[in-house]
Amino acid sequence: MNFDIKQWKKQLIEHCNEKIRSNNIRHNDFKEIVDAYKDMAIELQRILEFAAKNSQGDDKNRLWGLYKSFSKQNLSGLYDKLNSLAYSIKQNDESLADALNKQIYRLMEKTRIGLRSEVANMIVRTFAAQQKKVPYELMQVFSPIYTDEEFKVLMYSFLGGIIKEKDNEGGQQS
Repeated sequence: MNFDIKQWKKQLIEHCNEKIRSNNIRHNDFKEIVDAYKDMAIELQRILEFAAKNSQGDDKNRLWGLYKSFSKQNLSGLYDKLNSLAYSIKQNDESLADALNKQIYRLMEKTRIGLRSEVANMIVRTFAAQQKKVPYELMQVFSPIYTDEEFKVLMYSFLGGIIKEKDNEGGQQS
């Protein structure tokens, strides 16, 4: 496969600039480009991790460095992705959302004190009980490349999106 990343980048920038020049500026068009970029960044992070794990010699060290650097740059994209993931679960998988909500205070407390392995165990166990695969983005939260504070911020992004609000009559609502 012959792929020219510089040409692809040039085409994307030209496409965006042409929309501006032709006064064809629509929010949804640019949002679609930004969303695709964010998704691509998460996927590239996954690919870099795989490449680093499976490379050898000096390439292995250099790829790990690249992966760590890229992952740090990708932190805000992962934050947004986790919040969107939680919202999607809340909207589309009521049983999983309910199971997570039953443990929300324990998850928040364990996150607060930085018990990554216990939080990971609770998340994996909850998804497994619902016969669901834990999304890659959520598992990334537990990566040792993130500091304790970054772990907390990422986890709270997910948990904040999954929390169900109480309605005025004391019940739960989304």
